[in-house]
Amino acid sequence: MTLLLALSVVGLSGVVLLLALRLNGTRAQLDRSSDLANAMRSSVLQLDARGGVINANSQAAALFGLSKRELTERNITDLIPALTPPFEQSKEMESTTGMKGEKPFLANVRLRRGLRSKERIFAIVRDITREEEMIATIAASQKLHTIGEISGGIAHDYNNHLTVILGYADEILEETPPEPIRSHVGRIREAAERSAKLTRQLLTLGRRDVTHPRVIDLNVLISQLDGLLRSSIGEAVVLDCVQAGGLGRIRADATQIEQVLTNLVSNARDAVGGRGKVTIETANVYLDQAYAQRHPSASPGRYVMLAVSDNGPGIAAELHGHIFEPFFTTKPHGTGLGLATVRSIVERAGGVIHLYSEPGDGTTFKIYLPRVEAAPDEPRRPPAGRRRVRREGPARRGPAGARTPTSEGTRSGSGNRSAGCAPRGRRRAGPRGIGCTRPSRDPCSP
Repeated sequence: MTLLLALSVVGLSGVVLLLALRLNGTRAQLDRSSDLANAMRSSVLQLDARGGVINANSQAAALFGLSKRELTERNITDLIPALTPPFEQSKEMESTTGMKGEKPFLANVRLRRGLRSKERIFAIVRDITREEEMIATIAASQKLHTIGEISGGIAHDYNNHLTVILGYADEILEETPPEPIRSHVGRIREAAERSAKLTRQLLTLGRRDVTHPRVIDLNVLISQLDGLLRSSIGEAVVLDCVQAGGLGRIRADATQIEQVLTNLVSNARDAVGGRGKVTIETANVYLDQAYAQRHPSASPGRYVMLAVSDNGPGIAAELHGHIFEPFFTTKPHGTGLGLATVRSIVERAGGVIHLYSEPGDGTTFKIYLPRVEAAPDEPRRPPAGRRRVRREGPARRGPAGARTPTSEGTRSGSGNRSAGCAPRGRRRAGPRGIGCTRPSRDPCSP
């Protein structure tokens, strides 16, 4: 009896030992599987037949913003609502997903059954948001390039015809014809000037225009645009200017940056319906890697920001992806070239432009231009007593072959104009509601 009991104890110990060895082997296998899953770049979740999460790797926890334990308390449908039973079938899909309260992301999801156990189901999830944004950015850039090439070529030929029309119109007006001939020719010239403006936009869009990049100070440039901005916003619109002290320099074509600013201010004026507030802001900013990941067109680094905001009705989310497309417009009589031209100018200067808008909360366009460590280049000044003429349209050649400038020009010299920008920390209201503030600190938030 004692011998039999001893043999039974020995047999039971052997069974326990065998189970312990198998358990250790299973744990080792699980550890190896866990290490392998964690080494994968994709997020991996192990599911049961009903979609309950049994296990997950570190990447899955990071992707969904939950711990591994919290993941095991969820069903796959909690994480990816578009995923529906049966889960045993292998499938692949793309879905917008994300935890409640978090920004949604686009995910590629693959369901695979285990090789050894058919009850094991593995969900492999990969965040493809940045990839899709990059693809969309490249496609938009290619579309813009193609449209720019075509429209730029047409604009070049069209510009030659306008040169002749404007030249002869000026010749007739110089002879002081009687009415109504003078009025009729004046209307012809005005129509040709408007057409010339369109050709300039098309040439810029197609990057066929000649640029003269130099180091410039955005704050100074804004101040020099005082008269133009005042005349464009209207009496009932308040233009607020917030300029950063110690603002960095940028390298760009000053005339084109003026065009960017005037286009954005004009759009903001239209957005508020001729009555509201428009804000121009400059700042030194640093775009980090996290920002670059959210905006594939941006690269980390130091930038100078130029922002134009309005307190209008905002832009619907479904229009955000089209707002910079050539010939896309929300205005009844718009050409759809303004923002496309702005984007082309900004990208040519090595910068990026982003739109921030929600219905009812107004609109902000933020432009980031690479900061350069150099003193501003002094623009060439004409001899004293002479006038500097800036071409606002194509040069015109009259019948006698003489080239004629197309604008009255602006007087240069020591009489620098101010956009109403007060010294640092102080504020004053200028005529027609223009007020500017120059803070003593540098705003750094992108």
